Amino acid sequence: MQSEQLVLPGMTAEDEFSAYHDISKYGYFSVLHDTGRINSRGYPIKQQESFLLRDMPDVLKHWSGTSNSWISQAEFKKPNRRAVNMLRVGLAFIDLDYYKIDNLRGKTPDYVLNQVFARCVERQIPLPNLVVYSGRGLQIKWLFGHTLPRKALIRWNRLQSTLIETFKDLGADPVARDVSRVLRLVDTYNSKSRRLVEVILHDQQHRYQFDAMCDQVFEYSRAEIQAFREEAKNKREARQFKLIEGGRNTTGLRSFSGNQLAWDRLHDLRRLTELRGGVVEGERMKTLFWQLNFLLLSGATNPNQMYLEAQQLAYQLDPNWKMDTGDLSTLYQKSKQHANGETVVLNGQEYSSLYTPRNDTLIDLFEISLNEQQLLRTIISPDEAKSRHRARDEKRRRESGAVTREEYEARSRSRAEQAKELKKEGYKGKEIAEKLGVTAARVSQLLKN
Repeated sequence: MQSEQLVLPGMTAEDEFSAYHDISKYGYFSVLHDTGRINSRGYPIKQQESFLLRDMPDVLKHWSGTSNSWISQAEFKKPNRRAVNMLRVGLAFIDLDYYKIDNLRGKTPDYVLNQVFARCVERQIPLPNLVVYSGRGLQIKWLFGHTLPRKALIRWNRLQSTLIETFKDLGADPVARDVSRVLRLVDTYNSKSRRLVEVILHDQQHRYQFDAMCDQVFEYSRAEIQAFREEAKNKREARQFKLIEGGRNTTGLRSFSGNQLAWDRLHDLRRLTELRGGVVEGERMKTLFWQLNFLLLSGATNPNQMYLEAQQLAYQLDPNWKMDTGDLSTLYQKSKQHANGETVVLNGQEYSSLYTPRNDTLIDLFEISLNEQQLLRTIISPDEAKSRHRARDEKRRRESGAVTREEYEARSRSRAEQAKELKKEGYKGKEIAEKLGVTAARVSQLLKN
């Protein structure tokens, strides 16, 4: 496929931004820009500003024609782009720094884009439907039919990582993968190349369903993973599930991937704070520590962003709290070890260098009541887990047509009455069975009862 067939010349920053943002919805986006000043270490000083989505048209006009401006790709519920405040995301993307690749250096954007198309066909990955030339590289984007909520972030992260690995030899930047990422803004200039950042492809005819795209990109689809789970359950091969999903079944009742479990625990702790109307002074650092630990463990952020995320979490716990960052130094070291793939061994099992406590540890640590557990997703006791398991089983049985014992007995009484009435009318056992749709033996039981 030749990219020239889909080029839409003159596409503005507003057009590009609107392709994956809806300005009628609530949310914030951020613009990062070069101030033109240099700090004491010789690095450019950059400044960030956040705006409501509804103000997007005016904001983008203001930045049009400037140099070195970047814009967030996701939407946030607070005026910053911290992962803990992620609200929605409507696309997957990679940032191709192909100028760093020897055999691509000096090639035209169209040449590199055709290499991307060829790789997509080879790996059976959907073709990108929005591509931006960033002045030296390419921003490759896949637009979704619907924006994804916060709860989908862990699977979205996995999609981002898989795409980066797929296009690594074409210059995919491994750092440009998280939901806080900013990419160069269309209609601005890249000062290093003195080239305009512009859209070179926008296929308006196609949008991708997130789950369907994941099924195409991942080695295993959700249906295949579910089949593996069933096989592992039937054969008691828990290790097979661990290898495929990367998770550990902590309750024996319901399985979560390791990243998803950490993400849900983070939001359970934030929910607990809401339920309690805040955190008392002596509990703030403990709460912040564990929230931040699970945020790092989820993969939604990294050590380089840890202190920025910590500041946002601390502010949400208490806007007046002057947090001592020194209290987080051990967690920072562990987060770097975790990011490097280092593990610790306990009782012959490998664990992350970050903290991976059991549910009962967290329940005791935060003194979580049974009533509070009922409003949480994952930090629950075995009794609460079993109660939810029974409720899920009951729901599945009802949806499959199963009836309760009370309903069964009521139906039996009704059929017994019908059988006796038919008997009085002179019908034989076989005739009664045909009328009631049961066996002759069942008719005998009904008449006896």
